[in-house]
Amino acid sequence: MNTSEKMLYLSSKLMMLSLDREHNKEEIEKVSEELAAMQREAVNEFELNKGPEIQNVTVTYGFVKFTKKEISQMPTRFRKVFRLAGCLVHAYKRASGKRNTNYELRYRRDGYNIYVSSNDLEKAKSKFIIEVNIADKRKDFPKVPATFHEFATFYFDKYRIRLVKESTFTNDMYRYKNHLQPYFKSLPLKEIDSDMIQDYIDDYVDNDKMKTAKELKSLLSCIFTNAVDQGLLPRNPCRLVIVESYESEHGVALTIEEENTLIEGLKDNPKYLIPIAVALYTGIRPCEYRTATIEGDFIKAECRKQHSKKVIYKYIPIIPRLKKILKGTSELYFPNKKYLREKLVAFCPTHKLYDLRTTFDTRCETYHVANIARAFWMGHNIDKLRKAYADLPDEFFLKEAEKLDY
Repeated sequence: MNTSEKMLYLSSKLMMLSLDREHNKEEIEKVSEELAAMQREAVNEFELNKGPEIQNVTVTYGFVKFTKKEISQMPTRFRKVFRLAGCLVHAYKRASGKRNTNYELRYRRDGYNIYVSSNDLEKAKSKFIIEVNIADKRKDFPKVPATFHEFATFYFDKYRIRLVKESTFTNDMYRYKNHLQPYFKSLPLKEIDSDMIQDYIDDYVDNDKMKTAKELKSLLSCIFTNAVDQGLLPRNPCRLVIVESYESEHGVALTIEEENTLIEGLKDNPKYLIPIAVALYTGIRPCEYRTATIEGDFIKAECRKQHSKKVIYKYIPIIPRLKKILKGTSELYFPNKKYLREKLVAFCPTHKLYDLRTTFDTRCETYHVANIARAFWMGHNIDKLRKAYADLPDEFFLKEAEKLDY
């Protein structure tokens, strides 16, 4: 292995070690010192060999090292990848006429393809800095990172935030920062294969975290699909990853007796009676509570289970039982779900908030509410339903709501 090849090898090794600085501090320091010594030797050899004796010969002498001041003149993005590469640029020298030597500097990695030359080494370095800045400003310059954390950040900032709702994006970022980022870190995307992802997902499955495993696999698949679309990968490694199927835990409807016990138990506490009654008699999801308002004969709430970012509202008629409780109320206030849950459990210890939604759906089925009205109220594919049944009048829904006078 000649000097140039060894320096390239050490630079690559240093870059890989830098991905896990905490556990490789000593080795990073050792490799850095060895690389620095070889750089000094290469530069000294280059300076000694300048002259006409190398006419008609091109010599690959190794790398040029840039100073901190010179690096500070480079674009921010380039500085990051340049430091990982050891701040090195391939350098060549060739005879230029009888008495001069020409210096060629080349950098072909990380999406950059920079080439400059000059009969003066310092001028060549200055030209290199100028070309890097020009390349970084080109609109067609590829700026897509190829390591996991950097690419995932790019994906979230440029695409994910525009594809999903704000609440979904917030949850995705939580899963990423608390689960995916600590594990995959800044590994090159090409080094993350199906087996690695499968082992990662299986850890969650083995710990009985099936829902989390499914959510993480889905998010990973979105990230890698975009990496394929960006041309960074030939295929999505998540396609071969298997997550065992599991049954989602659906709500359990309250019996009529439990429902009456709950309402009776809260009758002297309107702060909790009203929001719990609204949830019970409209079927809105817990995540929709704070969007609920009173509009005439209807409860209006944002439908949160839509695949697009478009904000869609559903209108649920105020059924007779709820009308009695809301008498004299014009505005709705929902306390923290933690406190609502505590009040529910105090009277119905085997139930959770989502069971209130299940109860309303069950009552609609029991009292033969029309399926189209039930689908509207529950928020099932509401955008498509509106396009197909835009001519349904409010009177239709109010009449169906009268069936729930039990």
